Amino acid sequence: MLTWAKGQVYSVVIVVLVTTGLSALGQTLRVSTFNVRWYGLKSSSDTVSDYQRDKQLRDTLRSELYDSDAIIFEEIVDVPRLERYVIQGKMQCLTYYNSSANHQHVVLCHKPKYRFEKADGDKNFIIEEVTEGTKKGRPALYGLLRDTSSGEAVAYLVGVHLKAFPEETALRLRQAEAIAKRLRQLSKNIPVVITGDFNTYERDKTSWNKDDNYLISDVFDKYRLGLYEVRNYHPYTFISSSGQNKFDRFWVSGDVELAEDISVSDLCAEPGSLSTGEIKWYNDNVSDHCLVSVTLSLP
Repeated sequence: MLTWAKGQVYSVVIVVLVTTGLSALGQTLRVSTFNVRWYGLKSSSDTVSDYQRDKQLRDTLRSELYDSDAIIFEEIVDVPRLERYVIQGKMQCLTYYNSSANHQHVVLCHKPKYRFEKADGDKNFIIEEVTEGTKKGRPALYGLLRDTSSGEAVAYLVGVHLKAFPEETALRLRQAEAIAKRLRQLSKNIPVVITGDFNTYERDKTSWNKDDNYLISDVFDKYRLGLYEVRNYHPYTFISSSGQNKFDRFWVSGDVELAEDISVSDLCAEPGSLSTGEIKWYNDNVSDHCLVSVTLSLP
């Protein structure tokens, strides 16, 4: 069942906070993020190309629909279509309401063994300040992941899709600060994991003194969240005919360890072996981002 929570958006990221109750069991948590370029845009009628793309997305997600505990999606215009034709009941999904027909939603899908609850003190599932008050803004989507059988709180998941373009670094940092301010209000003994499309650029593209990901780390450090960025050994998470970049990232609390390194779908794992035609096919039929996943060992 798809659940809607009122709000608006600006960018996508994910945050996971973990309780000590389940960590004592040595539990692992696998989280994925996937920006599916303009999924469902103008797909009011079912066309052959829509169904072809749905099939390619199912193929791309095949293992993670079973292996991931939670997947954060970005750029989802037609949320019901994603749930019906791609997820197909393998996960339960949640997003927020936005009145724009072309809005790029952030969507959280999780295994049925969990339920997703509002974070303490909040009336909905979004951090509104991330939109900076703009109608087109994408809020951060977040809440508490709870194990339904044991009743134990597992993690706070926060998904964000930050503002695009090299010239928007200052805005991305304000968005990161809005997230940090909210996280600072939550339980201090719950670890945090943040992932999603940060739209980060290197400093030679932005004219700032550091790469965007280091500047975002500085924001989190300013609020003493105790986070570190998980190193991704793969060269890219975004690839198209116009270029490549590493937009999709993870930040985690210092006491959260890696059970497995970050993995990416094949296109970004071996980009040098692909032809221009193969990249274009992937962009047309799947996305311009790769599926990115990490398995975490909870404290």
